[in-house]
Amino acid sequence: MKEDLIEKFKRWAENKVDIKSIIVIGSSVRNQQKGDKYSDIDFIIFTKDPFIYEKSVTWIDEIHKSVSFHNGFEISKGTFVKRIFFENEVAVDITFLSSKLLSAILIFTTLKEKGNYFLSVLSKKKIKEIENQILSFTYYLHRGYHFIVDKNNTEEKVKKIISQFGYKTEYSFELKDFEVVVNRFWQNAYRMAYKIKRNELFTAKLEIEPEMKQDLLNIISIYTKHVNGSDFETWHKGKFIEKWADPVIVEKLKLIYGEYNVESSWRSLKSTIDLFVHISDLLYKVDKFQTITKPQEYFYNWIAEIEQTTTNITHT
Repeated sequence: MKEDLIEKFKRWAENKVDIKSIIVIGSSVRNQQKGDKYSDIDFIIFTKDPFIYEKSVTWIDEIHKSVSFHNGFEISKGTFVKRIFFENEVAVDITFLSSKLLSAILIFTTLKEKGNYFLSVLSKKKIKEIENQILSFTYYLHRGYHFIVDKNNTEEKVKKIISQFGYKTEYSFELKDFEVVVNRFWQNAYRMAYKIKRNELFTAKLEIEPEMKQDLLNIISIYTKHVNGSDFETWHKGKFIEKWADPVIVEKLKLIYGEYNVESSWRSLKSTIDLFVHISDLLYKVDKFQTITKPQEYFYNWIAEIEQTTTNITHT
């Protein structure tokens, strides 16, 4: 069914003058961790005007009958993802990008390759910003990609960009990022504690807990890359974490989620904190991380006091 739908996208695009190329990425084309029947198809579509496809939905049924669609998150400024389920139970994520943007990236790539003096008018900060945007694009290609439509030699352009900039694997954390992760985690742990004490479980689990779990994942990634090297694959949003993270960490993950009640919420919060402390303490032993302040002693004591308070906290 997926192959049939990919072919339908190909035929549809060939009759659309504004669409210049379509790339298939993700589990459909990568060699590692192949997708299954539930995996979606990921497309990147280069077109003259991406936002025609954000505002309109009539084009979807030109490809195949749909049952559900919406505009998803921005992967970078000025982009969006269209998420669609078709009647054959196949889901697709489509990132629409401007073909003009690709041309601009190619010009920048050529100038950088030749050390052109025109780049000297740009600040180092601006050049770094542009390069990071390019690496954000090549990141989505680094596990594999396949062109099914290519009307203007886009594949050769992409190859040239990759040859100049390479791929960026899953985000490599710098020292300042570690500091942000540590401080944000402990502030959210404190907020989680008093939300549980107030019995505000829904907002605690909806608003605060996801941020805590994200920073737990961040510090697991930092530690894993420290041990295995910055190019070690930690995937995206914790995918396949059971296969790439330390087995001791994976075992502790079983304890970090709780049920919808106060006792279980306290238990999962403390387990999450214990795992975060276990990993951060390992990193604090590394020379480059020893300069970062350790707020955990204060927050750990404050959270313990909140739990031991015999009366519920009221709103102020």
